[in-house]
Amino acid sequence: MPKKRSQAMHTSPSDHSHDAAPAGTKRQWLWTAMRIAVLVAAAGTAYIARDSPHVLGLSSRQEAAKQPSQNIGFMAQVLQKSRGQNICKPEGFVRDTYSDFDSVEALNHRVSGPLDSLVHTKFFRTLKVDLYKPCRFWRTEGSCFQRDCIVQPLDTSNVPAAWCAQTVDQNSFGPFLRPEYSDKDFSVVNDETYGDGIWIDLVENPERFTGYAGAGANAVWMSIYQDNCFSVAPYLQDTAGGWGSQLVNVDGKTMPFVQPPHKRRELMPFLESLAEEERGVTLPADVPHEYRVFYRIVSGLHASVSTHICAEYFNSTSNMWEPNLGCFISRIGAFPDRLQNMYFNFVLLTRAIQKMAPYIAAYDYTTGVARDDRMVQKLVPRLLKSVKRAGLMFDDSELFLGPSGPALKAEFKDSFRNISQIMDCTGCEKCRLWGKTQTLGIATALKALFSYPERAFRGRFTSLDFKRNEIVALITTYFQFSRSLDAIELFRGMYQDIVIDWRASQALARVKGTAFHPKRPWILASLHNGSIQLWDYRMGTLLERFDEHEGPVRGISFHPTQELFVSGGDDYKVKVWNYRTRRCIFTLQGHLDYVRTAYFHPEQPWIITASDDQTIRIWNWQSRQCIAVLTGHNHYVMCAQFHPTEDLVVSACLDQTVRVWDISGLRRKNAAGAPPVDPFSAQRANAQGDFFNVTDVVVKFVLEGHTRGVNWATFHPTMPLILSCGDDRQVKIWRMNDSRAWEVDTCRGHYHNVNSALFHPKREFILSDSEDKTIRIWDTTRRTLLQTFRRDQDRFWCLNAHPELNLFAAGHDNGLIVFKLERERPAAAVYQKSLIYVKGSQVLYDSNPIASIRTAPAGQYLPPPRTLSYNPTEQAVLLTSDNEGGTYELYIGGKTHRGSGKCAIWVGRNRFAVLDNTDVVIKDLANTTTKTIKLP
Repeated sequence: MPKKRSQAMHTSPSDHSHDAAPAGTKRQWLWTAMRIAVLVAAAGTAYIARDSPHVLGLSSRQEAAKQPSQNIGFMAQVLQKSRGQNICKPEGFVRDTYSDFDSVEALNHRVSGPLDSLVHTKFFRTLKVDLYKPCRFWRTEGSCFQRDCIVQPLDTSNVPAAWCAQTVDQNSFGPFLRPEYSDKDFSVVNDETYGDGIWIDLVENPERFTGYAGAGANAVWMSIYQDNCFSVAPYLQDTAGGWGSQLVNVDGKTMPFVQPPHKRRELMPFLESLAEEERGVTLPADVPHEYRVFYRIVSGLHASVSTHICAEYFNSTSNMWEPNLGCFISRIGAFPDRLQNMYFNFVLLTRAIQKMAPYIAAYDYTTGVARDDRMVQKLVPRLLKSVKRAGLMFDDSELFLGPSGPALKAEFKDSFRNISQIMDCTGCEKCRLWGKTQTLGIATALKALFSYPERAFRGRFTSLDFKRNEIVALITTYFQFSRSLDAIELFRGMYQDIVIDWRASQALARVKGTAFHPKRPWILASLHNGSIQLWDYRMGTLLERFDEHEGPVRGISFHPTQELFVSGGDDYKVKVWNYRTRRCIFTLQGHLDYVRTAYFHPEQPWIITASDDQTIRIWNWQSRQCIAVLTGHNHYVMCAQFHPTEDLVVSACLDQTVRVWDISGLRRKNAAGAPPVDPFSAQRANAQGDFFNVTDVVVKFVLEGHTRGVNWATFHPTMPLILSCGDDRQVKIWRMNDSRAWEVDTCRGHYHNVNSALFHPKREFILSDSEDKTIRIWDTTRRTLLQTFRRDQDRFWCLNAHPELNLFAAGHDNGLIVFKLERERPAAAVYQKSLIYVKGSQVLYDSNPIASIRTAPAGQYLPPPRTLSYNPTEQAVLLTSDNEGGTYELYIGGKTHRGSGKCAIWVGRNRFAVLDNTDVVIKDLANTTTKTIKLP
């Protein structure tokens, strides 16, 4: 991919210091100068082409008839998977910016975690909005009274008194009404200081499908495009149904969502037939740059709204909120250029936050809720740091230049103010809430970019005028666009799931369960195709296959001491195997539906199994009898496990509950040598409950907090904690004592079903994996995301930890991975006959400390150094680690220098090289760049 001018024009200091070069190097410098001239010429050509009709898709009708629209090609590119490689992400640069799509998605991965946590704090989830302003443009049809359209107001007693004290009665100004906006504002911003308006909890009123549709919904967007986009929009009507419904036909009737074809080669013609724009035409050729930017803002906002609706769509059949791929294809496929413009808005908001960073960092976020206030103090710097690392993605200084600049800016402001007021014409309360909030957020970004110079955000900020609701709307809108980009990745993965040839190639290797052997370097994998495989994970070799199940095998577990393992599958059977004799010893039958998990008890001769028949069964594998049937769940039981030391069982179910069961009565009964229990009589006894005091297993706690089905639950190995995760994309931590159990916190960040989670056996970490193709590492104490491991093609299904070693295994669509979180081998180097290595917080030279290195603050995690490079002349040490995506540290003469880079190594007595993404940077002992070498 050719670099944009911001990269092609990059020069290092050494490029400006060659006048004094010796005669022997003149020829070399001549060739270098020629190469630079060629590169500059190419960069200039690329820059000119940036605004050329071809790049903007402004080809003639004759050309359009020969090739598909670039917008349609982009839509297909987002959804498709390349030939056996990674899923094809959008390629190239976001139009009218200096950032490519891959960089935008990478930035979103860094900021989505802090943003998600921020918008759940008191300051950012509380907003005052006037939802009942009359529409000043046309007579509305009235409000939507569907359940999901209604906004639930926040009780003013839950609003900090300092905010309520600012309320001003509009009528107190007499005949001179308080202005709704100032000359610097791009929208109405004073809602919180008016007498009108209600306080709203944004988290409790999420933007999602409401069912609002029809002429009123379409009229809002038609008015925006037709009357406020400077007549540059190539289409005026949104037949995707405004905020709510499915595609609306010309007769006003709804049609079912279209579904994409199963074969990849049919996707492009399908999108061609779906798109309602003129093929190959996006904007007129003579549109000013400022008009293009305005249209991209509005179009990107529209795409983001549509994406949220499709990502949180109500399925009336299952009565659940879930992503709807057909909705996304229909809405965005009909107007594919909006997809690109959604990326543009994310870049625009990023640039605004970069510019406002000093002001945002110094803002007072006090709410009186100590926990939330501390969290904001930690999260805001993290967010600003990530945004700063993105570099210049959009240059706002290129707009409103020349003699016509002031007039264009005034017209720009008036049009966007109109749009912010058009949102009052929306008949759905919830749509009006999010329309007004996000237009205010974008208007705040525009105000920061075009109403104030850069210097205004330094010093004491005396010239700045930003209301609290503007700061809230800006961060909330940034989060909404971040969610939209997450949803694009979600829909991209969903499309891959329906492609027939992709599914056929992946289904045979899908791993649904894993189990480590406690002593040997073995791992078991249970596969979706009905096979069980035994692997040597050190050598990566297949040792044995076991093929007696009929259908997918989901549960698998080694016995802690015996030469046994147990499996459970979709054939309703539980099988116990001897891996030494390589055969199934016996089969336990009794379940009436799929068996999800199967585990041995750490001490007793018991096996516990969970099934879709809504029961949990405990078996005595020595007597080969069922000794207890645990009933009470009213949906599929996805998981059940024994406590490692106590007489407890935890179970997770799609009925949205986690249950903790007391099995001490069962232990006492079996210790006395009681006969086995008939499964059906046990089930009837459990159904009667504790009222008759006849059960050996009783429910101790029922944990409710998940909003969708729970896929996994597990105990902490040593602490009274429980971990659960589910289809609500959340990982929850629970604490229990003898009398009660309660929710401690929630880890948010996954954007698809979370299938498994576990506590790190020795560190204060949580690991979770999901169908969003990620494994995430969380800090247990701070409940913050530490690291994300991502696979482009494969969803993760199961997660397992070695009982003794620093090893973890995760099963995915195409196999399994065995990984470590930390290296046991320290970073080290050899000089002559001496060993230099890292131990704890010291760098040792033959056991003698030569430098003290940085350690993690209390309650935080810092990855250990990965490599060490030693300079014997200067007695300097270079360390690199995986912290923050790759960093290096230079220790020399008692001083420490730090920087970003994948690897660093000495290349001379006083120079070292740093590998940084696409460049090799040469630096001196003062950590100053002396030369930059572009990699091919």
